[in-house]
Amino acid sequence: MVKYCVEALYLMGYPEAAERRMKESYYNAVTSSNPTLPERWTDGSANHGWAGGGLVSLSGYAAGVRPLEAGYDKFIVKPQLGEQITKVKCGVPSPKGLITVEAEKKSNRFMMYVDVPEGSRAVLAVPRMGENTMVIFGNLMLWNNGVFNEGVEGVSYVGEDCDSIYFEVGAGYCRVGSSAAPAPSGESFTLRINEAENGRIAVNGAPVALPYEETFAAGTEVTVEAIPARGFAFVCYDGTVGSRESALTLTMDANKSLSAHFVAEALPLSRNYALGCRTNASTTLTTEPAFRLRFINDGVIEIAEGENEGWSSKNVSGTKSEWVSVEFAEKTAVNQVVLYPRVKGDDAGFGIPPDIVISVSDDGENWTDIKSVTGLERSYDYVIIGFDGVETKYLRVEGSNIRKDPYQQNRKRMQIAELEAYWYGYDPICLCDADGDGEVTVS
Repeated sequence: MVKYCVEALYLMGYPEAAERRMKESYYNAVTSSNPTLPERWTDGSANHGWAGGGLVSLSGYAAGVRPLEAGYDKFIVKPQLGEQITKVKCGVPSPKGLITVEAEKKSNRFMMYVDVPEGSRAVLAVPRMGENTMVIFGNLMLWNNGVFNEGVEGVSYVGEDCDSIYFEVGAGYCRVGSSAAPAPSGESFTLRINEAENGRIAVNGAPVALPYEETFAAGTEVTVEAIPARGFAFVCYDGTVGSRESALTLTMDANKSLSAHFVAEALPLSRNYALGCRTNASTTLTTEPAFRLRFINDGVIEIAEGENEGWSSKNVSGTKSEWVSVEFAEKTAVNQVVLYPRVKGDDAGFGIPPDIVISVSDDGENWTDIKSVTGLERSYDYVIIGFDGVETKYLRVEGSNIRKDPYQQNRKRMQIAELEAYWYGYDPICLCDADGDGEVTVS
């Protein structure tokens, strides 16, 4: 268990915590008179393999040697040195030969020596050192403030993240190090911010169009803030500047280029507001007892063949559309509808129409369309339709271009095993039509 806790801490970028956990867990065993690691902390066999997780963590994460391809055809060397382990020397046997690594981290520089066996290639992760990082390979400048020197033979640029810059090398002995790059001379420097998918960027407090490029006088302090779109979270910046902090204050002492990265976050999901509500439909198939309108929001997702297969419209001819609606107990804020198809072996998903319109109403008679989707593929799985948050008493799902079901004599029916309605995200504080233009906003 300790092995997995330590490994998780390293993977999340907490080498100091990983080192503390190893020291707390293994101190008594290491300082005891027994030269081996026991099965359990107090008893069991005196020498047991599952107690060796610390050794794997030290070689794989403190020294950073892990295979990227089978047989160590390619491996990574990414030392993660914290506060207690600042220097590491390690040998890792591989089918290609012994991989040796020696690395040391100080406050202002990092050095690493790696011997790559014949028949292998290595990806070297070199840590950033401040805003402007310089990387030396042997005696040659390999990287300086975001610029890769393509003239260094045998080394290729792989990529970067907020912590490290990655290079690939072939077999042989190499020395690589990083330090803060000296500030260049100049009266002005340029800040460039690349596209930020699923978010936006504010410079000095004002949102800017991307890509952004502006020149500032040398020494100017510039604030940059990454603002995620709803449903996303900021991860990190990379480029000449790497950071996990969304708000940065940059001193323009060199040209700087950065990109912001965002990831979908697991937002809280409200209860299913459609569950058990009153329902209505354009038509309902009543000749088969397995289909009932009340089944569409009874909380049963997996159909019980012949007993509860959800709701089905009557047979559709031509291009006629069908619809089903729910009446909430009170005006309710929603921004997501989930439709579960009727799944009966191969006879699955034909009943979810390819074209769907979501509408809302305050009285169940006058409807406003708020979302339209077209070209939905037949699916064995649920379909999620999201839209801007709205407060409503009634919600309707209308389908058109209804598919033929080859397992049901090519009949066309709109069929839904279960319909759910949610507010996905943090609970809205207020939903209001502040300016009277008919558009509801979330605040």
